[in-house]
Amino acid sequence: MRLMAIIITFGLLVQCKPTKSDGSESFTNNTLELNDYFSQIDEKVGQYVVDIFEDSKGNIWFATLSKGIAKFDGSQLIYYTDLDGLVSNACVDVEEDTKGNIWIATQNGLSKFDGNTFENYLTNGSPDESRISCITFDTNGNLWIGSWAGVRIFDGMHFKTFDLPIPPDISLESYQTTMNWVTQIVEDANGAIWIARDGYGICKYTQDTFEFINESDGLLSSNVMALSRDNKEQFWIGTRVVERDHPSDFTEGKGGLSLISDQHVRHFNDKEGLYNADVYCIYKSSDGHIWISTTNKGLYTFDGNEFSRFEFQNKSMYPIQSILMDSQSRLWVGCSGGLFTLENGELVHHPVAKF
Repeated sequence: MRLMAIIITFGLLVQCKPTKSDGSESFTNNTLELNDYFSQIDEKVGQYVVDIFEDSKGNIWFATLSKGIAKFDGSQLIYYTDLDGLVSNACVDVEEDTKGNIWIATQNGLSKFDGNTFENYLTNGSPDESRISCITFDTNGNLWIGSWAGVRIFDGMHFKTFDLPIPPDISLESYQTTMNWVTQIVEDANGAIWIARDGYGICKYTQDTFEFINESDGLLSSNVMALSRDNKEQFWIGTRVVERDHPSDFTEGKGGLSLISDQHVRHFNDKEGLYNADVYCIYKSSDGHIWISTTNKGLYTFDGNEFSRFEFQNKSMYPIQSILMDSQSRLWVGCSGGLFTLENGELVHHPVAKF
């Protein structure tokens, strides 16, 4: 993913940033309206729509890599940016806690939004520690935070580092700088935490024990980008192709889609875009269907029996990064190229003007 910069040329009001006793910063939402400005310079909701999330009130949130976080409340699209107190405009993941607070992972820390003010965390570590990639709440209410430097856990009071062991059968070279990148964290039905990493495969954590799943166990690549658990307690795994331009003593990863079922790993060699390809996003909708991204072959869905594929209306090749079926059964797709919706069997661009 590439960070797209937007240069804002109008004047900004100076904003006070009071510090709380726990070291976090608290902000008050200002009244600056950015919708008209953004629509003038770019019809896209965001050039890169990295995550799409629906909260308990039915609001849909779009995490973008340049415009901050956008909320669609059913009638209008509202942007929140660093001008409002958001820690960074490069947003990558969104979750909601049991109190209705919206947590936003960014490439420069973590924000909590209560509907009025932002509190920001994890901004004082190393660049990789602040570069958050994924967040998820477990059934105990703990917030698991994956970054480019590993994993932290927030129990509601304190952040603590969760030490991830290195698989004994993988030896990575120092030039592979993404080896500590945690790409996704998922809890299974038994409370085990599955942690995906870009280079070390999957680490399954269960009551102080660790199990590793990678290429040697049948994955197409140990560079895992996506995880999703289906209704049969099977795990769908998306990996990326790894092109080695440096001598190494381990096998090059093919990349694509894998399915772990009853300790067996299945691949889908006959599906274009799901083998020898990059799969960055896998999503289970409320009807139990599995939706799988591709980088140049559109969108696949698996209904439990067979695959169907949907292509972009203008036949362009957009890497898909996020998927959501909302409570109204509308499918949203975030891409490197904007926001799309599935309409009449095709993926159609959904610009700001359509809100």
